[in-house]
Amino acid sequence: MSVASGGRVPGTVHAPYTLDLVTVPDLEDTGEVTVGVIDTGIVLGDDGRPAPWFGDHVSYCREDDQDRLYGESGTLLPSAGHGTAIAGIVLREAPTARVRMWGVLDKERQGPAASQVENWEDEAVVAALASLTVDMDVRVVNLSFGGTVWEVEPPRTLERALEAFIRARPDVSIVAAAGNTDGEERTTYPASFPGVLAVGAVDESAPGAPVSKPTVASFSNHGSHVDVYARGVDVRAPMAKRNTLTWALWEGTSCASAVVAGCIARLAAADKSLTGREAERKLLTEAPRHVDGVPWVASIDTSYADPSLEGLLGL
Repeated sequence: MSVASGGRVPGTVHAPYTLDLVTVPDLEDTGEVTVGVIDTGIVLGDDGRPAPWFGDHVSYCREDDQDRLYGESGTLLPSAGHGTAIAGIVLREAPTARVRMWGVLDKERQGPAASQVENWEDEAVVAALASLTVDMDVRVVNLSFGGTVWEVEPPRTLERALEAFIRARPDVSIVAAAGNTDGEERTTYPASFPGVLAVGAVDESAPGAPVSKPTVASFSNHGSHVDVYARGVDVRAPMAKRNTLTWALWEGTSCASAVVAGCIARLAAADKSLTGREAERKLLTEAPRHVDGVPWVASIDTSYADPSLEGLLGL
């Protein structure tokens, strides 16, 4: 698994566009809801902490979960900042939540393990899921990665791990990026596994598309295996540098997945009686409908052509 397009890859982001003058509200005090994020990690500054905007909303292991921006050669890694952006999107949607970051994807490795990258990453994802299983504060797990499978077997190691997780924690919502398949309908994993909410991306700003019914983004996977759509174009998210944090517009089903994970977490935080799965069902039930009856979930940055939709979503 890597962030580059093709093969078994994350629901990738396209090149972000930097926003020079952006005011982003501070996060609120942390509550009881945790979102597990399995991704590339979190960018840390020289003090060994994420950017101050994150406050105490991200838990991580400094040695293992750091999102490294540069490889051994000094060049910027293709996936640099991906996990940081995803965590930021989740927290913008759910400002009282806590993210438990597991930085296991697209790590630069050398030596014998370098020839077995996919196997190594599968095992690392399995270990992350096992750890999240015993964290009773976890209500949602976000998997902004995946890949296309044509004539090969699905990733069985990951399939078994997800089956075990769901058996142990049926209360937790598992959200995954449906994949950036250049508009083609393709089976992707883990989004297509049973019990996983597959999220496609919509373009709310496409010309001629009213915001009350946005169009599917040109890069997004679609089809009967997509369970829900969310904003996946011009998604405001952090773009971390070593000791600074700027904001940028990102795009990809990775971002759409994070939007949905954050919305579920926000509902669970507002009503503590809801499990993650119950909050997921509530979100999908109350969302406006989209293509072929598939729900569309609005993000915190959605501007409504029809103001009545704001009341429908409780915003």
